[in-house]
Amino acid sequence: QQPGTAWVAVRTSVTVGGNRLDGYRVALTRNSDNTYTVAAIATSNIGQQTIYISEPMPLDPSNPTPEWISVLLIAYHDQVAFFANGRFIYAQDKINILGGSVALGVDPNTTADFDHFQLRDAASDEH
Repeated sequence: QQPGTAWVAVRTSVTVGGNRLDGYRVALTRNSDNTYTVAAIATSNIGQQTIYISEPMPLDPSNPTPEWISVLLIAYHDQVAFFANGRFIYAQDKINILGGSVALGVDPNTTADFDHFQLRDAASDEH
């Protein structure tokens, strides 16, 4: 119930110094006025951060303070797509980080609950 940012990332790897994770992430921020902001972000292995998009998260007017907000990242070949609350946020192709792990995280002084986590290998769907 406090302001803060939680995120889900794909194709992550720990930097050489071990102080951050590079990769692609969708970040959800609860602001102090109980609104939400969603961002699609890439952090490269040279420490460069690209914020593809950062915008207010539209919520259902009948439920302005939802208990859960779903986020989805899809990484396939050289493409990545970001979704939040069932809404398409952003997609990028010709990406250059093609391997790595999945990560869940929060920014300092933030608490978040992650529930119903699924990891699916899309490569097994190829013919």
